[in-house]
Amino acid sequence: MPVQHYSERWLSFTLSHPRERIQALASTAERLYISGWRNVKGKQRYITEPFEELKAVQRAVREQLLLPIPLSSIVYSDVPGRSATMNAAQHVNQPNVASIDIRDCYPSMTNAMVFRVFRGPVALGDNLAHLLTRLTTLNGHLPQGTPSSGALANLILSPVDVILEQIAAGLGLIVTRYVDNIDFSGVRSREAILPAIAALQAAGLSVRHKKVMNAGYRRAHVVTGNLVDGRHLRLPRQKRANVRAAVHEIIQRYEE
Repeated sequence: MPVQHYSERWLSFTLSHPRERIQALASTAERLYISGWRNVKGKQRYITEPFEELKAVQRAVREQLLLPIPLSSIVYSDVPGRSATMNAAQHVNQPNVASIDIRDCYPSMTNAMVFRVFRGPVALGDNLAHLLTRLTTLNGHLPQGTPSSGALANLILSPVDVILEQIAAGLGLIVTRYVDNIDFSGVRSREAILPAIAALQAAGLSVRHKKVMNAGYRRAHVVTGNLVDGRHLRLPRQKRANVRAAVHEIIQRYEE
């Protein structure tokens, strides 16, 4: 794809934000966040939330520059119309499921990787690529909790997704990726683990070895929080219990 040497005026028009404000945000971006530990879907995660103006610009970057770029069909995160549930549904009623988790996914994605996305898939010149990298990274990596990080992570992982597709095709497997979770299902799922890890390592990423597993018929098949080892999706027992408890609490409060 040829590099387009657009101007900052073009970027201002595309993002619907004044040029001077974009420049000011880029020059002070590292001071425009609030960070802290939060409970996200039952897990403690370190979330970095940008101030409202920077968040609006990042949202525009996502919608206008990143989302229009095609992704592999195996990707189910940060893709309009797709979800974690849809991701899990691809693996229902398979004999085996292998799961791989990328270690520290966003912190491992550096500003150099982000710059290459803006220069490569987005096809911008150096000046705008540097400007957009400053607007979407913090302390040299992708922050977790911003509107643009998910779409940038998808594009950083696009070359890996191509290899994952090839691995799955060669072994007769189904493969999906949801953020940092990669899942293969089928008879030969175990054989996909090592080449998938090698592909991630070649891209400068590593895996959580304690979260690398292959589940056969004796072990529950859990994909993005859903049980998939029957003919239909269902929540794991503990999650079902938590949902019932939450509903019961709401009913009690309403009756009071």
